[in-house]
Amino acid sequence: MLGLTVGGVGVVASAANAASYTNEVYNCYGIMWNTDWNQNCGSGGADEAGYYYTKVDCTGADNTRDLDKYRRAGNSTSYDGDDCIFGINYDEAFTNWRD
Repeated sequence: MLGLTVGGVGVVASAANAASYTNEVYNCYGIMWNTDWNQNCGSGGADEAGYYYTKVDCTGADNTRDLDKYRRAGNSTSYDGDDCIFGINYDEAFTNWRD
């Protein structure tokens, strides 16, 4: 955390919110922040070719969001999911795979 004094007023800047992750399937997973989320794969990309499905449950009256992306083995593209309006129920998010 960084603290500054500007014209006698204290200003505090904190680090960005830490990320949360879904389960990992063949080296791919969902990564979530406050309202933003992506479907990512680790180093080396997807271990298997197929469809990677990531779902997040938004808080409040917001609907769920999901991504169903076909990946070739080795694909490491980060796909951006549609943001939630209020927040994400992290414990309800998951990633699946099918060929």
